[in-house]
Amino acid sequence: MLGVIVALPLIGAQAETITCDGNTVSVTAPNSARAQSVCATVATALTKLNQCDLTLSQPLTITVLNDLPGVSDTCFGYYVCDENRISVRSPQGIAEVAWLSTLYQTIDPEIVFDSIVVHEVAHAAFEQTACEEALCLANHEYVAYVMQMWSFPLPVRHALVARFGQEEPVEPIRLNELIAVLAPEKFAALAWQHFNEPENGCDFVTDLVTGKVSLEVVWQ
Repeated sequence: MLGVIVALPLIGAQAETITCDGNTVSVTAPNSARAQSVCATVATALTKLNQCDLTLSQPLTITVLNDLPGVSDTCFGYYVCDENRISVRSPQGIAEVAWLSTLYQTIDPEIVFDSIVVHEVAHAAFEQTACEEALCLANHEYVAYVMQMWSFPLPVRHALVARFGQEEPVEPIRLNELIAVLAPEKFAALAWQHFNEPENGCDFVTDLVTGKVSLEVVWQ
């Protein structure tokens, strides 16, 4: 999810804010251990994003909260592009609402948490790298869900594709914004399948970034 602006509550006196080594990302979390774990997740995500020529060119802040006021309980994290700010539910917060999500209800909250961090960092990297014409919802979500699926442990990824995927190949028309909004679990599985098809992968992401191709559909 991206572009939602809400007022955030104070996290508490014990909250820790650290700057991650080697990049311009800062993390505020309930404790130092959680902040450090987010930095490690970000570093791994940036390595994968860099393989597709996606980078962070501006400072980014990440805040970990048990609850995200002002958004639906089915929203586990979001990126505010105008402020270069990400907010993510903590694993505890995710555990309380995971039953509402078809995609996440059977996955360990710690694994979900790390994957949401990756998803939102991917949104930020795409926003900061892609040309203006490329910044539509379907393109954004393709990159974010591909990187999120890539971050899952292999058994989790296989289970999601087996449950929500399809017989390949995946036609790009199926990776549209309606599917991304109404059936994110289907979009995630199909995006990952499409990404792994011959001649796609990071080459396809680069084509999205440069505007050579687009998943945007003009609905009549």
